[in-house]
Amino acid sequence: MRASLRFMPFRRVATAVAAGLVAAVAIACSNGETLLPIPTPGPAQPTPAPRPVSVPVDERSHEDRLEWWYYNGHLAAESAEEFGFHFVIFQTLNDDGEAAYAAQFALTDVSAGEHKLDSRLFAGDAEVAGAEIFGLQISDWSLDIGQDSHSIHAVMDEGDSLALEFELSPGQSPVLHAGIGWFAAPTGWSYYYSWPNMPAIGLMTIDGVEYRVSGTGWFDHQWGDFFALGAPGGWQWMGLQLGEGETLMVTETRNPDGSTDAVFGTWSDGSGRTRALTDVDGIRIDVLDTWTSPGTGADYPSRWRLRVDALELDVEIEPVVADQEVDEGVPAAAIYWEGKVKQSGTYRGEQIRQPGYVELTGYVQPEAIPWRDK
Repeated sequence: MRASLRFMPFRRVATAVAAGLVAAVAIACSNGETLLPIPTPGPAQPTPAPRPVSVPVDERSHEDRLEWWYYNGHLAAESAEEFGFHFVIFQTLNDDGEAAYAAQFALTDVSAGEHKLDSRLFAGDAEVAGAEIFGLQISDWSLDIGQDSHSIHAVMDEGDSLALEFELSPGQSPVLHAGIGWFAAPTGWSYYYSWPNMPAIGLMTIDGVEYRVSGTGWFDHQWGDFFALGAPGGWQWMGLQLGEGETLMVTETRNPDGSTDAVFGTWSDGSGRTRALTDVDGIRIDVLDTWTSPGTGADYPSRWRLRVDALELDVEIEPVVADQEVDEGVPAAAIYWEGKVKQSGTYRGEQIRQPGYVELTGYVQPEAIPWRDK
């Protein structure tokens, strides 16, 4: 594996890792004893040799420290309204194998220019008995994975809801990132695959109005034993539709000092053929504008030019709604921006206008956290 790929498995891990770390720090500091700076984490355990990813077996949970099931996508109502959605369940295991979960659910109403968000926390056994392949029940939210479909159901406290089913075509193969769906790094290891172009149909309720919706979903499943550092380290992740079933994932990662570490990605043609992309393929991400969060004060990239020479791709990308920050149910160190975007430009010499999702981490600067010396 190329050294430039070494941080790719840490996409989205900051939310789960930072939440547990901050909670532990808060408990340790509660008695007001002498405070010292947070210690530097020790080296990760020896990395095991990878095994082949096997679906549907690997759709289930694993006995590893971190894992998540992540969905986003693009929906349209019969009355032409356009929406984006984001649904994720994070699982963490402690040294005794006990599980804790954090789930987040967001809806973006494009025409109204609104982004709504809610979250759930749960500790204990959340697996659903009798699920065809795998299922989780987090409070009143659920995820069910079957042989040929995935389904999610979530209701926000204010009543907005989404009940969505994703179709998997018989014989369809997942996209394995870095070719084999496994990454090694100095801080651990991770498996990572995606279903990036899943037809979806379901019901959505926003502000008391029910919509019958259909569209496309993107599913990421990742698990392993690793950790990631926060701001100014982080990443820009893009999951883009290219039309005719083709998709592109591109990530730019940053080192702990904020400098760029690597740019890489995975292209898929929708029928099982994939291509791992690195800096030698001419990937360039230029930030053209920024947006300042009124809630956190963070300055996020908010418009980009993406070029991939090997794919003859040159597009501009911008959010459909500026404020799609995710600050519900996470500590300041783990706040991120996750939003529906639109892209326009050229792909293999043809004009394209396609949707996508972007994730931005490591832009919120939290207050320093003390650490108690035991």
